Amino acid sequence: MLAPGRQPGTRLAAGSPRPLGNGGRRLAVALSIRGLDHAWLAGTVGSLPDLSHAGFHHPGANPPASSGDAVPGKFRRGSTAIVLKSCPRWFLLGPTASGKTAVSVALADLCGAEILSMDSMLVYRGMDLGTAKPSVEERGSIRHHLIDLVEPWQTFSVARYLEAAEQAEAEVRARGARPLYVGGTGLYLKALTSGLLQVPQAPARLRNELEQQWAQGGEQLLRDELQRIDPAAAERLHPSDAKRILRAIEVYRCTGRPLSEWQRQWQRQAALREPAVALIWPREILRERIAERFDAMLDAGLVEEIQRIRARGGFSLTAAKALGYRQILQALDGEIGWEEAREQAITKTRVLIRRQMSWLRSFPDLHCQEVGPEDRIKDLAAALLARFQGWPGPDLEDGSGNRPTTESN
Repeated sequence: MLAPGRQPGTRLAAGSPRPLGNGGRRLAVALSIRGLDHAWLAGTVGSLPDLSHAGFHHPGANPPASSGDAVPGKFRRGSTAIVLKSCPRWFLLGPTASGKTAVSVALADLCGAEILSMDSMLVYRGMDLGTAKPSVEERGSIRHHLIDLVEPWQTFSVARYLEAAEQAEAEVRARGARPLYVGGTGLYLKALTSGLLQVPQAPARLRNELEQQWAQGGEQLLRDELQRIDPAAAERLHPSDAKRILRAIEVYRCTGRPLSEWQRQWQRQAALREPAVALIWPREILRERIAERFDAMLDAGLVEEIQRIRARGGFSLTAAKALGYRQILQALDGEIGWEEAREQAITKTRVLIRRQMSWLRSFPDLHCQEVGPEDRIKDLAAALLARFQGWPGPDLEDGSGNRPTTESN
């Protein structure tokens, strides 16, 4: 595990710095993509390029201008362009570390798309390395949206994401480009395809009464009530989050059902009636990629990134829960050791992937693209394009797709 102040290319082993072999670890995210003719596209999706000189979109920085060789709203095959008659949005899904960023840039270049992020942690400015945020070069090659929307210490909600996504998608369509959503945040996909959770609105009188009780010193009584009626919500919400605590209480008082039950029912409605493809890796290879990926982030300066954010304003409750960030914050505060922080980050990421795979399996009509480390990115992008173009939808006779069977511990 890297400690603050370590020299580039060294890690701590048994308390002593030692050099990393072969020039350090590599991130499973391709960098510096500027078009189909770039030599990198002949590489494989399993290649792990060096991050030591990778550019990221730090606060106040502007990504470079697009190279202009992409043709918005058209398929580009060499010098041939086919104008799109219709532009349904596409969804490229996959678990963490599945190479979505690299492949999506190549796919977008093939089909004249713009990328809309569907990742709940990419909305935070400055949280670049630990979230594997697309680099400045990638974002200069293909337009990206829904990234760097708020500061890490600011709150952000699914409702705000949906509002921003609707605006961004309208702008993409106005330019004649195809919206390509890329990510793995289930709630964002659910909101985009099914709308927000609809819960009966409580009378204003009830909300006023609850707010008055909270303001007059009844916080603990209300917390105890929430623990009694909705333990799941009580565990999830911060004790000082008055707005959400009161909302959960008023939902129960009005409907007789816990808010968490409403949320579970909403999430179970898994119909996905829009073109969507998931990248699926063999279990053991993905497990190895997780460890290499996190070590690459550490080598590239993740600890220093976290220290910079702390100095600027810190992390919101949600941002502080980001995998890798949370464990390093605990190590910086002396709550756990550095090696323990590294192991926890890797283990918890593998647990997250298992949950993501379970989520992907809940979509019966989802097409899956099996991926291996030797697959060429250009070929994989072409295969995905064929998948999307051939997606008939769940209402047609041949609308069934493969279902993911790969799991990761």
